[in-house]
Amino acid sequence: MRPALLRFALPVAAAAVLGGCLAALPHVALGPPSGHEMRPEAFFQGRTRGTGTLAVRGKTPAIVRVTGTGRTEPGGAFRLDQTIVHETGTPDRRSWTMHRDGATGYRATLTDAAGPVTGEVDGPVFRLRYKYSTWGLTMHQTLTLLPGDTVVQNEATVRFLGVPVARLSERIVRLDGPM
Repeated sequence: MRPALLRFALPVAAAAVLGGCLAALPHVALGPPSGHEMRPEAFFQGRTRGTGTLAVRGKTPAIVRVTGTGRTEPGGAFRLDQTIVHETGTPDRRSWTMHRDGATGYRATLTDAAGPVTGEVDGPVFRLRYKYSTWGLTMHQTLTLLPGDTVVQNEATVRFLGVPVARLSERIVRLDGPM
């Protein structure tokens, strides 16, 4: 890919991927175990709302707002449909379909991902990883369930060939009551 095109494509791709991540990605102090566990299929069941700041390398940070609706599908898969609204631009829509994979693992598909999504729960923390493109963009997300079980802090990083190019810090609120 030509350097001029790459300079344009990376911020655009990173902004698209980070906007509304369950994402999407690891700066929250965990402290001692709190007795509660992050289960995305429980937290995202029903309606959620997220507000975050997206910082793309070389651009002014922007506000991102996300609404989500989650439900269990026939056969046991969990589906989360999201609408992402950036400060400037039209809303984007995306969908996750998630399955448990063992005691703490998850596998998923995402309309924005270039391949499978993997996830792992460790107490109140849910970590996700996936490729965003076939030319080197990857997403790393850490979602931390806060005490009270109605708020998740989402920290996401998009990397290009291992180098961070964008970050999202988002607070997600469960609107349909406790899990």
